[in-house]
Amino acid sequence: MTRTGRRISLVAAVLAAVSLTACGSAPPAGPLQTLSVGGQPYAAMGGIWVVAGQPADAEAYVFSAAHDPVTVAGVSAVPVPGDPTGRLVHAGIEATGASIAVDRGWPPVPVGPLIGADLPLAGSGLPQGQSGIIVGLSGLQVGRAYAIAGIRIEYRYHGRSYSTTAWAGLAFCVVTAAQYKSGATVCPSFKAFSDNVNRQVEKMAGIH
Repeated sequence: MTRTGRRISLVAAVLAAVSLTACGSAPPAGPLQTLSVGGQPYAAMGGIWVVAGQPADAEAYVFSAAHDPVTVAGVSAVPVPGDPTGRLVHAGIEATGASIAVDRGWPPVPVGPLIGADLPLAGSGLPQGQSGIIVGLSGLQVGRAYAIAGIRIEYRYHGRSYSTTAWAGLAFCVVTAAQYKSGATVCPSFKAFSDNVNRQVEKMAGIH
């Protein structure tokens, strides 16, 4: 499930990320911010089934108005209160302009290394100042649903450390290959779970 170029759509939850950096006190905000559309934070929401061992993928967008690039130092998943997060196993910077709403497997589209990358990435095909960060998450327990509200990005700019949150809601249910093939209902009330994640993400992001 991909989208390309400038097209960015808000995706409803459909049936079809924990940390790469150590936890600690968050640095102050700087020039890199979550993408806003019409004065509101942009927060896509997606839901998907994945086979055990297969990552569920989501994308968050950031925007930098700085004249010089910022350098990514780390990334971690932002939990949804009360829901299991799973484990963040992949993170990359969108490299060609082909982006995702929600997907499975890695990489879902061409990506470059995120840690150490300078944003915005030249030649990404996205609007000026914008970057897409794609993450892959896994869950260990079959029949359980997991969720994230977005990602926390640690970065450096002009010798100082900063961090920002980019919102991207993701709900995913872990199933067996046989369950996926048959379409069996595995995670009870997955749609209700996804809808609640969507509400929580909108609340956390300040969308109204």
